[in-house]
Amino acid sequence: MAPNPRLVTSLLLLDLSVLVLVLGHFVQLDDASGFGSDLWNPPLGALAAGLGVAAVAVAVGDRRARRALGLALVGGVAVLVLLQLTVAGFRFVWAGGDFELVALEVALGCLGLVLLATGSHRPIVQTAPGVTEEAPLSWAVRALLYLALAVALVFVAGLVGASYGDARCSAAGDDCPEAVIGSLLFAFGALVAVVILVASCEITLHARRRRLAQ
Repeated sequence: MAPNPRLVTSLLLLDLSVLVLVLGHFVQLDDASGFGSDLWNPPLGALAAGLGVAAVAVAVGDRRARRALGLALVGGVAVLVLLQLTVAGFRFVWAGGDFELVALEVALGCLGLVLLATGSHRPIVQTAPGVTEEAPLSWAVRALLYLALAVALVFVAGLVGASYGDARCSAAGDDCPEAVIGSLLFAFGALVAVVILVASCEITLHARRRRLAQ
């Protein structure tokens, strides 16, 4: 099989992005400052971000490239989580606290899941005499999309809830139960909304399949 130019280029751009982050001291394994930004090189950080965006832009136009880049991003997030849990001095593109890294992991993970899902193979099926179209997304692909949607919405809703509760905080210092309660309530509401949306999509899809089968 001939090499896929878009697949190779997108993965190369992603590798270069990570390499530039390392050269710019955005990736550290022995940081003891608690911040990790003392040695940052902002121009290299901007270059790394541009390379990452370029990797996605190149992969978007090809199914195999999307799938490969999505898999690389999901795998990269797994490595980040492992390092975050096992290496005390690990810092990766954040300056203020672990939450920034978690936000980055959520964003990259959701993007990877979407690329994986949209990069899946969809066979051509006949829906009517002389009419063909791509088959509906398989349950596994739909599950990836639903998972990405759920993670993104629950995470954002949790942030909004925490901000809402923090604005009404009655405790002094960093201890703010209202922020925790607000985050949990908003996140739960977002999860319920996702479940309703998924159920509606699946019911609509099932009804469409029944019409095509008749």
